[in-house]
Amino acid sequence: MNSMLRWGVLGTSGIARSHMVPAIQASGNGVVAAVAGRDAERSREFAEAFGIASSFGSYADLTASDDIDAVYIPLPNSLHARWAMAAADAGKAVLCEKPLALDADEAQSVVEHFAGKGVALMEGFMYRFHPQNRHVLDLIAAGEIGDVREVRAHLSVDIMEAQESGNVRFDKVLGGGSLLDMGCYAVSIARGIFGDEPSHVMATLDIDPRSGVDLSAAAVLDF
Repeated sequence: MNSMLRWGVLGTSGIARSHMVPAIQASGNGVVAAVAGRDAERSREFAEAFGIASSFGSYADLTASDDIDAVYIPLPNSLHARWAMAAADAGKAVLCEKPLALDADEAQSVVEHFAGKGVALMEGFMYRFHPQNRHVLDLIAAGEIGDVREVRAHLSVDIMEAQESGNVRFDKVLGGGSLLDMGCYAVSIARGIFGDEPSHVMATLDIDPRSGVDLSAAAVLDF
């Protein structure tokens, strides 16, 4: 049995290039064995740049490969559910970038699909593994700070200039918008701290008339 987990990467995105591929290659138990993209030449160049053994010109070819154990998915949000389930169909474990899906129903379908296939699935919220976050959860579990009554979370970046460059965050069809891109972190940490799901939600969104995506989102979640 191969002691190294053989990863396949779907797409040649910036996050894969700058963070995930170098991180996997620096690990002691994983190797990036293949990369796939819609452009075969771009995939080949990506593979050469990172010393990756194989490249594919389609996502389907990578997920079907017998030389891959697990798949990392940094594709646009609208493609997460589809290709995560395709990888599961091929018996591959999946690490999918957040958000796992475009809405709760789609996310539930993905989770149930993986359960039926009996393969591992994880959403890419890296902060959950940070020692600081784990320490906070330990303090709460031990009752060190008493009962948690309120969680306030805020996350924002100024990327308005990226709108003119065709950034996927401004593409409604691809699942763009502030809630799916950044608000999911705030919701995730609140759910983690309370250890529960919200019973009621009140929210407001600032919708960009040009792109149709939400430029900002604010919400109150009752637990």
